[in-house]
Amino acid sequence: MNTQLHVLILDDSALQRCTTRMQLERIGVQDIEESSDGHEALALCENKRYDMLICDLDMPEMDGIHFLKRLSRSGFDGTIGIQSGIDVTVLKIACIMCTQLGFKKVVALPKPVAQDTLSGVIKEHIETRELELEVKPTLDFDISAIQTAFNNGEFQNYYQPKYDFKTEKVVGVEVLMRWIHPTLGIIGPDVFLPLIDQSKMQNELFFLSAEQAFKHFSASESKSTIALNATQTNLETSKFVERLLDLAHQYQIEHNRIIVELTENEVSLLSPVMLENIARLRIHRVGLSIDDFGTGYSTLLKLAQLPVTELKIDREFVASCTYDIRTQSIVRLTHQLARNLGLKVVAEGVENQETWAYLEKLGVDVCQGFLTGRPMPFAQIQRLENNLC
Repeated sequence: MNTQLHVLILDDSALQRCTTRMQLERIGVQDIEESSDGHEALALCENKRYDMLICDLDMPEMDGIHFLKRLSRSGFDGTIGIQSGIDVTVLKIACIMCTQLGFKKVVALPKPVAQDTLSGVIKEHIETRELELEVKPTLDFDISAIQTAFNNGEFQNYYQPKYDFKTEKVVGVEVLMRWIHPTLGIIGPDVFLPLIDQSKMQNELFFLSAEQAFKHFSASESKSTIALNATQTNLETSKFVERLLDLAHQYQIEHNRIIVELTENEVSLLSPVMLENIARLRIHRVGLSIDDFGTGYSTLLKLAQLPVTELKIDREFVASCTYDIRTQSIVRLTHQLARNLGLKVVAEGVENQETWAYLEKLGVDVCQGFLTGRPMPFAQIQRLENNLC
């Protein structure tokens, strides 16, 4: 664990500050400062850059909400950890507010916070910092740059592993595209996907991603499932199924290894062509997954009508399922619903061992998240599957 992190604890309780400090020190963080007052903490943040700030909400003089609003004007770019012993819904509202105020990373922390949970937050902060070059939202690309990237083979698949809770082995991957720019390095999808939409090249990107994945896995002994993210535009394309199955045949990928992922919002906008393609995918034994389940506009009626094979519980629910009773209830009910419908359940956003243990006990099938692996090149996935890393 990196010990060079600078952490500030803001809490009016000396006991709580001491407890949090001890937890941080046990995981290797040494540069820790404390404050019991929001005014003092603002002054500290003006004079020093902190990687992480752990803030209580219920404080005299200046409460945590007021403090965080003022902090947002200072350009603070570290991780915000919000703690409170009051209603967890207030904690959630505070997190949403902070996100809307522009803080990069906001997490809700139980009080007291478990060492494992805090370790997971610190680990994610370090990894995010290391990968910040992947996201370049200020770069000014145009559509011609996207076409050049296609022509030069700069769009490359990365794969996030999916682990079986029972066997703790890799059983699948989600395919995630990255732009490997010759001079700027790795560029994330939040930069290039809007340009893909503007240039109406969604199908080119989808089938490029599918072909790369099928080619990679056809050359290996892996039997992992391959999850491809499809948009409404993809599924409203005639011959969509034919093109996908032709690629599977070309690279000898069994249909039942392929999963097409749709978000809830896309499922809610079904057209006749989409319904036709969805039906034909299932006729040919291709899996169908609803991503980000619980965050969109789909209805239970749609879930009952569509031939879905898998539900992915959204990371927003998974992140707090070990300590938030309401979120825990949603996760438990979603799992039970999926079980009753005969669907596989995937938990997204698993970031610490505590969450893994809870979901494993609940009976969730598959884990996906930073705890078990970030998106990575195919060679690294192969090493994971062969237990070489």
